Amino acid sequence: MDIQEDVKEIVVKYFNSRMTDEKPVTKDNVCVMSWNRTLTSWNALVSSTSFSGIYYVLTRDRNITHIDMHKYDRIVHIE
Repeated sequence: MDIQEDVKEIVVKYFNSRMTDEKPVTKDNVCVMSWNRTLTSWNALVSSTSFSGIYYVLTRDRNITHIDMHKYDRIVHIE
């Protein structure tokens, strides 16, 4: 299986196990927006089509995967 497909599966399982008031998501509803890989680790910025406003940053380093959740609130323009 492709690593990015694994990332989608991790987010689907995490989202569906914790967001009980939201409609469940599938891998078809999850998008890897950014991907970065180094020799020993990778990072992925992942979003879904849910209305929760949450996006995920997944980091894998030395066989440990970390998930950071960020809540989208609003866009602020600075001049």
